[in-house]
Amino acid sequence: MRKIKTCFVLLIAVILCMQMSTYAFSDHWIGINYDRMKKMLYTSDFKVFVESGCPEYFWPYYGAKFEPRAGVYLGTPYDKTFPGIQNALNTQYDTFVPSEELKNENCPRVYKEEVPSSHEVLWGYNWNFATKFVDPAEYENYIKNYIDELASWGQDILLVFGKEMNIDDNFTDPDDYIRMFRYVADYAHTKENIAMVWAPNDTGSANTTLEMFYPGDEYVDWIGCSLYSFKYFQGYKDHGAATESINICFIMDDYANPVMRAKVIDEFMRRCNIHKPVMITEGGVGYEGGRYGGDFRDWASMQVRRYYAEIAKVFPQFKIMIHFNNYFEGDFYKYDFYNDAGMTELYRLMTMDPMYLNRYPSVSPVAYPEFYNGLYQGNEIKLSAYAYEPKAEFLEVKYYVDGVEMYSSMYPPYAYTIDSETVPYGQHTIRVEKLGGGVLLDAKEYTIDFAPWQ
Repeated sequence: MRKIKTCFVLLIAVILCMQMSTYAFSDHWIGINYDRMKKMLYTSDFKVFVESGCPEYFWPYYGAKFEPRAGVYLGTPYDKTFPGIQNALNTQYDTFVPSEELKNENCPRVYKEEVPSSHEVLWGYNWNFATKFVDPAEYENYIKNYIDELASWGQDILLVFGKEMNIDDNFTDPDDYIRMFRYVADYAHTKENIAMVWAPNDTGSANTTLEMFYPGDEYVDWIGCSLYSFKYFQGYKDHGAATESINICFIMDDYANPVMRAKVIDEFMRRCNIHKPVMITEGGVGYEGGRYGGDFRDWASMQVRRYYAEIAKVFPQFKIMIHFNNYFEGDFYKYDFYNDAGMTELYRLMTMDPMYLNRYPSVSPVAYPEFYNGLYQGNEIKLSAYAYEPKAEFLEVKYYVDGVEMYSSMYPPYAYTIDSETVPYGQHTIRVEKLGGGVLLDAKEYTIDFAPWQ
C-alpha cells in the first residue's frame, strides 16, 4: 500500500495536465475512469437486511481453495495482532527482487517435497514483486524453490503474488505482470496446499484499468485487493484545482467510503463475469496523520463502522479481511489500531457480529439476505441496513411498525430487532426510511407474518 504514494504524485500531474507521463499507459482511460467513478459515487443506495439462520443457503460459495462456506475470516499481519482478539489467519510479507544472485546459473534447483496439509492453519503470504520486464524462465530455480518451501510447511497458504501491480511505480507493462503471475501460478497450482490470489489496489491509477492486469480465471483462485480508507490525498486537505477530481478518482474526503472501494472491485468482477471469493489482502482506516499529523478518530470511527458493518453484507463475496494494523515511519496515515484503545475497542465491537470468523476452518452460523415479504417465525427478527448517499457522512435510518416509529439510528449497522414482547404475533407492515439532515431520501415497506415457531 505504501507504494501508492509515489503513484499519487504522478497522478496529480496526469489529472492536472491530462497528458501522458513517462509511465502512463494511456490518457484515453483518464476520462473514462473519472466518469465511471463519478457515476458510481453519485448513485444512492439503500438496503435492508435480515439475519438468517440458514447461512449455507444465502452465502455465495464458489468452491475456491480454503474458502469458508459462509462467513468472513479475519486477520492481521502475524506480528501485529489485536490484544485479546484471535485471528482466523495471519499474514506474512516477503519481496522478490530480481538479481544476478537469483538467476538459474547462481541459484541451483533444490527440490523439496510438499507436506500434506492438516487444513488447520491458514496463512496469507504476500510475495511482493514490482519491476520492469523480467524473463521468469531465468529465475525458474528460485521461483520453484520458493514455492516448494511454502508447500513444505504442511499448512494452507493463500499466495498473494505481485500485489498492487496496477500503480505506476510497480509495473509499467501489464503484459510483463501477467507473464510473471501466470508463470508463478502454473507451478503453485501443482501444490495441493497453495491457492493463488490476484490482488490489485482498489482504485489503482487513473490511466489504467483492472482488466489490463487480470491474468485469467484459470490462474486465479481468489480475487484480492488493498482496501484502505483515508481522509485526504497524501495527507493534504487542499490540492488546488484538481482536488475534486482527485477525491473522486481515489474516493477520499467527502467521497471517502470503504463500501465504495469494495464496489470498485465488485463492478470489475461483474464486467468480467468473474465468480470468485474476494480477500482484502491488506486494508484499514487511517485514524491519525502520520507524516503530516492530524487526528481523524471521529471521522475514522464512521469509516470503521461502514467497513465492518456494511462491506460483507452488501458484497458477500468478500470472505477475508486483513486489517494492516501497522504504521511505518513516513506513512501518510496510521492504521495501527492496536496502539489505540478506542479504535481497538471499536474494531472488537464491529467484528463481534457472528458473520466474522476468528478460527480456521469455521463457518458462520448466520447470513444476511435482504429483508423480504413473507413469514418469519421465532421470537425475534433482527434487521440491519446499508445506507449510502453521495458525500453524506451521516445518514439516519428509522424503523416503523404499523405506522409507529420504533427505532432510529445514525450509525451502521443501523440495527433494530423486532421481538414478540413489543410487537405481537400477526401480520404487520414494516417501513424503513433513510434520511439525511431530517429529509426523507428513500423508504422501503414490507408486509410480514410474524409467528412463533411451529
